[in-house]
Amino acid sequence: MNNLRPRLRTVAALAALALTVAGCSTSVDVTLPSAASTTATSPPTSSSPSSATSSSSNTSSTSSAPTSASGTPSPEDLVQQISANFNSAKSAHLHASYTKDDETRTLDIVGTTDGSNQRTVLTINKNNVKAEIRTVAARVYVNGNAAYYQYSGASSSRAKQVANRWLSIPLSTAASMTKDFALGTIFTDLKSNISKSEIAGLTVTASTHNGQQVWRAANGRTTIVAAADGSGRLISASNDGLLNKQAYTFDQWDAAPTVEAPANAITT
Repeated sequence: MNNLRPRLRTVAALAALALTVAGCSTSVDVTLPSAASTTATSPPTSSSPSSATSSSSNTSSTSSAPTSASGTPSPEDLVQQISANFNSAKSAHLHASYTKDDETRTLDIVGTTDGSNQRTVLTINKNNVKAEIRTVAARVYVNGNAAYYQYSGASSSRAKQVANRWLSIPLSTAASMTKDFALGTIFTDLKSNISKSEIAGLTVTASTHNGQQVWRAANGRTTIVAAADGSGRLISASNDGLLNKQAYTFDQWDAAPTVEAPANAITT
């Protein structure tokens, strides 16, 4: 599993694009926006609904449980169930983290799997980088703190000009970038990685997770937990590599809330 690093670079590139488009706009003064056209709000913290859900998932425990009456599926069967759910799911919530050395980066994504209605929250503990990106009705909305824009290559003065304000750009301008961190694109990559883990020798056992019967598939470094009801709904996946650690938690399958456009965004 090595899906987060390129997507984190994409989120950074999106910030640069938002700044470029905003800077080229003739209808909006980004340097000195009026009170009527902006809202100075901080990017979301861990108290946001999606982050709170993820926190609950991360702190839950998985314990041993008897094998179900239907029998333990083979790794091949379990991977097929997970892949089928990836293909059919219309919406979901994903919390992903990437840790290397003393730096942890997270992406919290909720919305439709095609990315047409989605909220993505980025955090990086180093330098306290925070940002939220929403895709709603063919518009992309970006709200980051100054550290986020500086992380993306902006000067300190430029970053302060737009920090904690919503910038809105046409989806057509950023489509190639937003598609990269759409849930459906991530699921496609995960299907490939899970299949590789299967080849590497997963062992499937029965367990419980928050009172729910699940299948736990694991080898030396990779652990996958999925619902044991035949739905193939993935609950978590993690990989402890030699150089980094990645962890994913999933919920709200086909039940993700609708993402709304922020009020008073600077439209370019």
